[in-house]
Amino acid sequence: MKLFASGKRHKNNIKNIAGNKILNKSVVRNEILTRPYNTIIDNGRAMKLNFEQSRKTHFKFINFKFIKTCFKFIKELYSNFIKNEIPAIGAQLAYSLLFSFFPFIIFVVTLVKYTNIYSLDILQSYSYLFPNIIYEILEEIISKAGSSKSQTTLSLSFFLTIWGASGGVLATMRGMNKAYKISEHRSFLKVRALSLLFTIALALLLIVLLITLVLGEVIGNYIFDHILNYLGLTYKNDNVYNNNLDNLYGNNLPQKNAWLLNNIWFLKKIWDVFRHILPVFFAFIVFIIIYKYMPSSRISLKAALPGAIFATIGCYTLSLGFSYYVNNYASFSLVYGSIGGVIALLIWLYWSSIIVLLGGEINSLLAL
Repeated sequence: MKLFASGKRHKNNIKNIAGNKILNKSVVRNEILTRPYNTIIDNGRAMKLNFEQSRKTHFKFINFKFIKTCFKFIKELYSNFIKNEIPAIGAQLAYSLLFSFFPFIIFVVTLVKYTNIYSLDILQSYSYLFPNIIYEILEEIISKAGSSKSQTTLSLSFFLTIWGASGGVLATMRGMNKAYKISEHRSFLKVRALSLLFTIALALLLIVLLITLVLGEVIGNYIFDHILNYLGLTYKNDNVYNNNLDNLYGNNLPQKNAWLLNNIWFLKKIWDVFRHILPVFFAFIVFIIIYKYMPSSRISLKAALPGAIFATIGCYTLSLGFSYYVNNYASFSLVYGSIGGVIALLIWLYWSSIIVLLGGEINSLLAL
């Protein structure tokens, strides 16, 4: 039925075609808005009003302006990704990293042999980050490098690592400058000196990062073994043996050590979580150094943080995802034969390089 308002005097009243007064307009509006969606009154007017009211109710918590800003940011990021030749610079960086990767592993293995840490323990601690095909290559290299304590091997591997990785540092510098749209104003000699300095600093940080997980376990076991000896307990498979606390102490449970006795395994689990987080923190520090000091212009610590967070999370997620994909779906050995592991490593280094360069682009866009 078609409804309309008649005259200024009766503007709040709605009449039908015959002119008979039906209801006050507000009453009709309330009646319409409370009808279910499938109720059609007055040529669909009730459904239209009900839909508009429902849309306001369901979408009032969505910030469409924020979503629009995110889409605009992603669009600009993709535009810079193409314009600044990120894929090409990423390929150059991956090649330099691949060239220095194996000498770096040999250098670390040769260096670790002068300590009480077993090199394969370090590899085993990070095995979840690598596909099996890459893990086998690294295991073979470590086993062969572990048979020699030659000073020549140590020096040569260090030289090849620095020389190869410095090319990757130069590529990263170029990528950071492109991201911030600045030209290189430092002299050639200064750039080369800085690249060598950055390479040595990053190599040392990576060595600390690699050793931290194993060294953390050694330190943790040493501390908790002494605590157990102090309490008169023994350690085996994460359980307390020597009967149990009641049989050990009876009713004379020492009150001064009661909290320690009840929470010692909880403290050990906290330490295990901490030593796994510590390498991630070191990786975050590495990315902070890259984004803050490698561009030609001065970058504040605050401006470097978003890219460092993105690169840390991105590289960690990429490693886990790539490892799962290669172990379960990909067949690099079938396609590439004996060099399948090297190809897989190159792909992993390439996408890691892309993530690092994207972190610089993110910092650049957020700084505008």
